[in-house]
Amino acid sequence: MDTIDRGRLVLSFQRSIRDNNLNEVVAMVRGLLTERAWECFMTPRMPRPERNASLGEFLTHPPYRGCGFDLDNVDALVRRACDPELYALWRKEVTAKVGTNQHHDNIMTLRAEQGTSLAYTLDRLRRDRPDLFKRVVAKEMSANAAAIEAGFRHKPTPLDQILRLLPKLSADEWEKLLKFTWSSQHLERGGCGGHSEAAFGSVRARCLALARSALGGAA
Repeated sequence: MDTIDRGRLVLSFQRSIRDNNLNEVVAMVRGLLTERAWECFMTPRMPRPERNASLGEFLTHPPYRGCGFDLDNVDALVRRACDPELYALWRKEVTAKVGTNQHHDNIMTLRAEQGTSLAYTLDRLRRDRPDLFKRVVAKEMSANAAAIEAGFRHKPTPLDQILRLLPKLSADEWEKLLKFTWSSQHLERGGCGGHSEAAFGSVRARCLALARSALGGAA
């Protein structure tokens, strides 16, 4: 593929990203990575070929040398569109090696720990457990199951699942939960007056605080 053909590929890639066209994004990302079109390309509006040292530089540098995109936004769109294998190849190009400077030589890249949980999981599986990564690509297991098997992530306990759901409960569901967890003798002591309502509110607040603390610690 010559510089003109790479230029056409670059324009098609830019259009697919701007239009949020997930079907086109897959084909364009695959072509972009296969041809490494960002390294040298030329479009009709360019007087000479442009070159970029990295995919990150190409994505973030203003036109015509680059796309002028936000790297995090493009990464999120590509993650939604692509299968794990293609997304891992994409991440390999836009992710800095662990321990390197994110802005070395003014080349923009994503840090390995940046991005979504899925992005981080795929990065780490590809790097540290390629055997499990291959099973994820083959759709034999999910990325989450592979991370648990690799020891990167613990399997959620019943308590973890309960804490994650607590903030989503409605007022009626909270009342049912508290009536279930409190003894009927304790509830009847306060009747239906203000003391009981205050107690409900206090326990609900403590439960929410516990859930947020636990989920924050897990993150």
